Amino acid sequence: MGISLFTSRVILNALGVEDFGIFNVVGGMVTMFTFVNAAMMAATQRFINFELGKNNQAGLKEVFHTAYLIHIIICILLVIVGISLGKYIVDHQLKIPPSSLRASNIVLYCSVINCALQILTLPYSSDVLAHERINVYATISIVESVLKLIVAFLIKVSASGRLTLYAGLLLLVQFCIYLIYLFYCHKNFNEVRGRLRIYKDKLIEMGKFAIWALIGCTAGAFSTQGVNVLLGMFFSPIINAARGIAAQVQNAITTFGSNLNTAMTPQITQSYASKDYDLFFMLIYKGSNYIFYLMSLVAIPILIKTQYILFLWLGEIPQYTIIFLRLLVCSTIIETISYPLMRASDATGTIRLYHSVVGGILLTILPLSYIAIKITNNPTSAFYVYFIVNIVAWFARLVILRTTANLSIKEYINKVMSRIVFVFIISISINYYLASYFSDNILTLFAFILICLFITSFLFWIIVMEKSEKKYVIIKLNNILKRNDKSTI
Repeated sequence: MGISLFTSRVILNALGVEDFGIFNVVGGMVTMFTFVNAAMMAATQRFINFELGKNNQAGLKEVFHTAYLIHIIICILLVIVGISLGKYIVDHQLKIPPSSLRASNIVLYCSVINCALQILTLPYSSDVLAHERINVYATISIVESVLKLIVAFLIKVSASGRLTLYAGLLLLVQFCIYLIYLFYCHKNFNEVRGRLRIYKDKLIEMGKFAIWALIGCTAGAFSTQGVNVLLGMFFSPIINAARGIAAQVQNAITTFGSNLNTAMTPQITQSYASKDYDLFFMLIYKGSNYIFYLMSLVAIPILIKTQYILFLWLGEIPQYTIIFLRLLVCSTIIETISYPLMRASDATGTIRLYHSVVGGILLTILPLSYIAIKITNNPTSAFYVYFIVNIVAWFARLVILRTTANLSIKEYINKVMSRIVFVFIISISINYYLASYFSDNILTLFAFILICLFITSFLFWIIVMEKSEKKYVIIKLNNILKRNDKSTI
């Protein structure tokens, strides 16, 4: 996360605000076409895990080869549609300065090939995760981040043509990552080897699983990158640069909630499968509360000290970045709080109902943003739409779980929603008031963050946590203190 944020600063300084915005909108437009990745990754991992559980090497080979050939077909379609449609949008729809059109088209071509390589890499990375080689996956991810940081410094020392050089070097980085996965999987996994074949039965089976997840992934892609393209059609690349910077921070803080979500997902699924509904609902409530706690520890200081934090990170702050970031952070809190609800819906097996309803709601973000921008001629209106629709989707998830799992909406409001909203309002009010007594420098920012952490933790302790949870924390702290005392004797 730290490498990614630092790389963004170096790239922004190297490219300048306008070229950074051009890369963000053109590259993001191509990325929008890869919404199938998440659906196919879920299907690939699910079926590989299933065959691994049966110790069925023949079935494992069928799954991998079918998945890889599907991804090849997707790549071909991406290149055809991405280049033809993308070139039309770049040349005729986006507000790109004429002097930058040639460079924008090169960025488009590089981005399309880059995304194609990402798609071809996906079956291999899914196989690595299915075999639980988490250390390998993490190592390759770190290598990728370091290579992108090196690219950023190479761009900074380049005399000219930085935008096209950046796109070309990122393509080279992705090719290296593809080769690393390719060689590793061929060396370690038998199912990867051999002649590629398509297995019709397996194709149909995997397709059925992925088709409904695809709707949700489509909604996610259009609600993010679709709005990014929309901003590029109505406004200058500077607006896309502001949105790109805000999105970098959004992605970074999302990891705090997603890590806890990853740890809780197996327990939510297993508790529902074993019909331990008390545990099932408890995990939903506690998961939502503690994800909020982790997110608020990061989000509240950012929301209050947005301008100074961005100044320290970037130096030059593009117009609208501050308001974009604040709205995206608030939207992200709502999204991450909903993670346990999403996993609970998956556990019930009602994937069709969930993705058709929630995906349909999220798909309204793009047309509503278009209408809002048309009426107001203000890019901020699209982010307000994004925030409001996410609130609606939050409630929709509750209604779906009431239907499919007998979740009590009243109990969820009492145990989760009312408590965390109260903590958030009180915490941000107190900390906002205290912020006026702190000048802008590194030491006072650090002190202010510590105060925010203490106030938010204290409010969470007295308002959200149950007596049993407090008792558990106190016992754990006492045990830690006792072990420390013994070690000093």
